[in-house]
Amino acid sequence: QQTLDSGFIISGASYNQLNSKYETCLIKTNLNGDTLWTKYFSSNNNSYGESVTQTSDGGYIIGGTTGENFNAIKTDQFGNVQWSKEIDKGSTERCRAIVQTNDLGYLMAGVIYKISDLDILIIKLDNLGNELWLKRIGGSLNEDAYMIQPIINGGFILVGSKYSMGTNDDLLLIKTTCDNFPTTSISIIDTICNAGNLSSTIVGQQQFGATYQWTKNDSIIQNANSAYLLSSDLGTYNLTITDVNGCSNKSNNIDINFPLPYFQIYPKTACPLDLVKMGDWGFSSDIYSSYTWDFGDGTTDTGRIASHIYLNTGTYVISRTVNTSNGSCSAYTDTVTITNSAIPPVDFDLLINSVNPVNNVACPGDKIEFIPYAYSYWFISPPPFDATSYFWDFGDGVTDTSKFPIHYYNTNGSYTITLTVTNHCGNVNSITSTILISSGLISTINSNFSWKDTQGVIGSTVSPCEQIAFQSMTGISYSWNFGDGNSTTTTSNITNHYYNSNGNYNVVLVVTNGCGLSDTTTKIISVNGICTGINLNSSNQKSSITIYPNPFNKLASVKISNYFKDQNYTFIICDVQGKEVKRIKISTSEFEIDGTSLNAGMYFYFLMNRNERIVAGKLIKSL
Repeated sequence: QQTLDSGFIISGASYNQLNSKYETCLIKTNLNGDTLWTKYFSSNNNSYGESVTQTSDGGYIIGGTTGENFNAIKTDQFGNVQWSKEIDKGSTERCRAIVQTNDLGYLMAGVIYKISDLDILIIKLDNLGNELWLKRIGGSLNEDAYMIQPIINGGFILVGSKYSMGTNDDLLLIKTTCDNFPTTSISIIDTICNAGNLSSTIVGQQQFGATYQWTKNDSIIQNANSAYLLSSDLGTYNLTITDVNGCSNKSNNIDINFPLPYFQIYPKTACPLDLVKMGDWGFSSDIYSSYTWDFGDGTTDTGRIASHIYLNTGTYVISRTVNTSNGSCSAYTDTVTITNSAIPPVDFDLLINSVNPVNNVACPGDKIEFIPYAYSYWFISPPPFDATSYFWDFGDGVTDTSKFPIHYYNTNGSYTITLTVTNHCGNVNSITSTILISSGLISTINSNFSWKDTQGVIGSTVSPCEQIAFQSMTGISYSWNFGDGNSTTTTSNITNHYYNSNGNYNVVLVVTNGCGLSDTTTKIISVNGICTGINLNSSNQKSSITIYPNPFNKLASVKISNYFKDQNYTFIICDVQGKEVKRIKISTSEFEIDGTSLNAGMYFYFLMNRNERIVAGKLIKSL
């Protein structure tokens, strides 16, 4: 779409290799098609921008698809998100078009997949993205929508296609006969105990003169003709409302599901004073207002997940009861045995360079993080057992007693790792595993990296003088070239950098692992905006200084790169005649300048180390 400044706005999708999914992207260009900025919007699923238009406030509205749902993203004129709405209609939907309407709301049009064919789906939003109404248009053939426009005197006109398998498409042109469709949105307002069974009350909008029809699993419910429905049957429900003008609309779907208050106990056999944990890990459907626990020893608790310490031996019956607004029902029970002979459960897993490995194979010098529970279960595992002590033997003569140790193997070989835990009875249990350390591994190393701006947005256009966090996921050594004449080599996978001026910079990362294998990745980072600070750095100096904002009135912040704690730096400010006006002894790489005593004007600075050598800045004459 062309924008009011004669440039263009483009929506689409970009594949993020780091997250292995597509992200909606928004690109602003000038009249000649040169990119001014690019924004990326990620979600838990693949996300695509299918349509975009400029809004009356100068911002933009993107219509697209996230996962299997309609998705609308509203931004300001610079592409910053103001709100985002994902609309789930219980099926597979694709949004093709979005426009702003005369009431400053939005119309979205696309397709919804049924079991046997496709229907056109139209959704009306208000100016904040809240759904006002929904319309499905279709018959026995496949109908799809590609463009939609509001009509001045109300309603809208739509262009799409109509076809069946093996036949040619027909052009489909639709003009609505209703200016507005009735609002249809249903929700569960309460879950109650009804004759000992759980039941839910579902409600839709009460509208004057309207008629109602509820369905369950796409079948009509006889005599269910009000805006309310009380049901204890499992299934998928929706409501069709027809207004006084004969305009009908179907609501969103509501799934009625009453999971039993099932829970797990861990460990099932424990010592007195051991912490026993109870919960529904991996079974977290939570439709109840509250829970009540009875631990079987005269004590109780509340909450979906609980823990308890038993003081005496014995077998205890634990029950959890779900509570609704009108009472309690559907209790679930299980038992725990407390005995002085209980053996503590033990398990462990490990991360190699922050990644859970398929096999326990690593290079010399790789960072190994040890976790005292089964981190890599395919399902959600219970929480770790809280032992009184942990003893790790890494098999190379080194031991550790911390709960989450970190260890580095520097020599090739096969090592047997042993974890021994102790419970409150003094009983112990151990588990062993083997790790292979080899500098001759034939393995790949991925130097892919990403960056975040100060707002936490990944891979976006950044501003000059803004601190950017660059991050890589694997390796033990990282050599960065930021494309602006600055580079650094670190042993941390996260490093910070800022750019002094606008432009596109080639960022090059070389990652090396403990086997000596290296990999290189180059990416372009776009810097665009107004610098709120100034960076002065001479090519023959070892450090650089950033002062922001510049100019400043009372206080300014200062950041020093390549800062060494043992240097005892002095920061000196001089006026234009070279006269010293302020001297600051500093002991940190970041500090503030109080300028309330300085007259307005231009000043020079330099940074001196303990050997009275200038390491950064500019001095116009000797003192």
